[in-house]
Amino acid sequence: MNQVTVETWDVIPVAGHDSMLLNLSGAHAPLFTRNLVKLTDSDGRVGIGEVPGGESIRSTLVASAELIVGRPVADYRAILRSITEEFAWQDSAGRGAQTFDLRTTVHVVTAWECALLDLLGQQLGLPISSLLGDGRQREAVDV
Repeated sequence: MNQVTVETWDVIPVAGHDSMLLNLSGAHAPLFTRNLVKLTDSDGRVGIGEVPGGESIRSTLVASAELIVGRPVADYRAILRSITEEFAWQDSAGRGAQTFDLRTTVHVVTAWECALLDLLGQQLGLPISSLLGDGRQREAVDV
């Protein structure tokens, strides 16, 4: 049986208008930034992840992509461990005093984890929520 592997990746920084909502550190900025990641597997499926924006996170996503390509999607935990080990030095100062986690590598691992689990879930015919914890808790959320 051939293993499905990660074939290509892309990192897409995005920004959009934000409202002046209050938070524990003051108010939101006029723009929000996010980094989207896109993985394509050897069967042509696409997995997506997203995390906070910023150049440090974006450049580390790009640098870490070489640790993903060619690896089996199902081996996602080993892939994430290798990224954590390779870039752990970036988080040596800790999460910071802000309510927002100021670490870089933790966000990078989160983005790739979401995209890898998206691919794995598609392979298995399951939503990501079924791969994590107790699975789907609700069908919709009122906003």
